[in-house]
Amino acid sequence: MHTPNQQNIFNAPVWQDKLPSARIRAASDQPLPADRRARNGEHPIPPNRKHSTKRRTVLAAGWVDFDTDAIINERTRETGWSRSKVISTMLKESAQNDAFKRNQMILAPIIRQTMQAEFRAFTNRYLAVIARIAYKVEQIFSLLLNCLWLLLDKDDNTLHRMEIESEKSARVNSTRRTPQLDEVIGRLKEAMEKTP
Repeated sequence: MHTPNQQNIFNAPVWQDKLPSARIRAASDQPLPADRRARNGEHPIPPNRKHSTKRRTVLAAGWVDFDTDAIINERTRETGWSRSKVISTMLKESAQNDAFKRNQMILAPIIRQTMQAEFRAFTNRYLAVIARIAYKVEQIFSLLLNCLWLLLDKDDNTLHRMEIESEKSARVNSTRRTPQLDEVIGRLKEAMEKTP
């Protein structure tokens, strides 16, 4: 037998939520099957109503000057996009430009140092050959001039004329490739590859 208090509890009317959430259905007076949970604050979203996670956006609002507003309006007319999408695109472009500038500030010194190190390695590798060639050419040139001057009985005019003609010949022949020159280039490359 029930006490009066218990009697009142069991005979009380069924109350329903007056302001249920828009995503949660109102309570029902029908009993809930055993395999389903009762409605609570953590009501799961049905599988067919899950929201897409591909595109997530957050609100970003602020005031802009009249010039920026004119640019936004112009781009809205040009693209046919909404004002919100134009502003979003402009902010994204600005952020990408800022990131690019920051990356340049970081990467430029690294690239410069790497190129300087590579150039030093290249110079050290070929400097001995270049110095040897320059030294021998200057020595041979000086010896030839002295020999010619003596052979020409110290005739400065004839020697000067021969120098001018040799300069013209050098300008033509210095760019000409011959099988002999190609062979020398190949041997030099092979020697340089073996040099640490």
